Amino acid sequence: MSEKPCRFYLRMPQCMKDDLVAASRQNGRSLNSEIVARLHEALRSDEVNRIQWALDHANHWEYSKPGQLTLSMLAEQAGERSAVQLEAIMNGRERPTFALLDALSSALKVNPDWLKHGVGAPFQTGSP
Repeated sequence: MSEKPCRFYLRMPQCMKDDLVAASRQNGRSLNSEIVARLHEALRSDEVNRIQWALDHANHWEYSKPGQLTLSMLAEQAGERSAVQLEAIMNGRERPTFALLDALSSALKVNPDWLKHGVGAPFQTGSP
């Protein structure tokens, strides 16, 4: 469920607009979609960035075959009844609880202190 978009006028240097236009073409999206995607990424919480990094890492190392680990699969492995809350967290509409972060760290096989607080390394010594 997405929010109704609102109109917002923005002034920016021409060279920045040119760079965004080039990036939007490279990414196959409109200029507006490029700006929204970049703002969304910039505003994500540190925990969400770490969840996304760990999910990307798991997909690279453990799920590199068809059927990569999706958000719904991750939510299920973390003991959630559905993917709704995790999707809301990843989209910046909710903040994760420590209990959910602990469950996600177990499912993603990462250091819980790193996932929750950004403390230490993502993996214990000897892990991938």
